[in-house]
Amino acid sequence: MRATRMSRIETAVRTALAFIAAHNKNDFSALQALVADSCRLESHFPPPAGTVYTSKAALTDYWQAYQTNYPQAQLTVEDDYGAGNRAVLRWRLVWSPAPGASAQLRGAMICKLREKQLHEIYLYAKG
Repeated sequence: MRATRMSRIETAVRTALAFIAAHNKNDFSALQALVADSCRLESHFPPPAGTVYTSKAALTDYWQAYQTNYPQAQLTVEDDYGAGNRAVLRWRLVWSPAPGASAQLRGAMICKLREKQLHEIYLYAKG
């Protein structure tokens, strides 16, 4: 494999992992820096069809509402791989729906980079 292609794959995976890290820290500034202004995110919630967000501003509103509802939620990456300017992460989300209770959800994030920013993000989950 050529070095330039490997670099693109590494960049895609590293950017996706940085996105997860920023999510876990509730770092909205870092999340905004990682996504393009025209980023498209397809969320798995609410089922069955989910919701589509199509701008950085819409994504920021989504993240703020998510963190308000699930402030202690943490994503753990179980597996990752890249292909060209795309990355796929398999993750586990753990949160506390009530004091002393724990819940989890497993899923995947498929994303596409353009100019070193996330341009498309697709979230899939199973519960």
